Amino acid sequence: MQDSIVREIILPADPLTVWEKSFGSLDALTTWFLPTIEGSFEVGSILTFDCGEQVAQAQILEIDAPHKLVWRGHTGGAFRLSDFPESEMTTDTFTLETHPEGTKVTVVESGFSNIPEPRYSDAFKGNEEGWDIVLPKMASTYQS
Repeated sequence: MQDSIVREIILPADPLTVWEKSFGSLDALTTWFLPTIEGSFEVGSILTFDCGEQVAQAQILEIDAPHKLVWRGHTGGAFRLSDFPESEMTTDTFTLETHPEGTKVTVVESGFSNIPEPRYSDAFKGNEEGWDIVLPKMASTYQS
């Protein structure tokens, strides 16, 4: 049972530009993550993501502009924070680092080993595929 999904992407802009364009506000997040996000962009805030017929929620744990954003929530579908025990949440950590070609964005989603089956398998597979969709979407916003 794997605990984490790790993805990296290099964007052709400096970390401050990447932060402001892709991470530094709810509007920035909607450019690549999900088109509708409600809440406030501050530590402790509960974000609500519109997932079509359902909503998902996450709580912001850390904002360290322009270096890191961390949130946690239930994965494997559109879930509210109250749908499962807190111990079954995953944590998404987005780290921005200077790279010779611009900025390296590393995404680590951890905590999968705390999710019981059968939800674990669906959540892990679904989120592997999900990161492989949304990160190229983010990268496309940097193409001229």
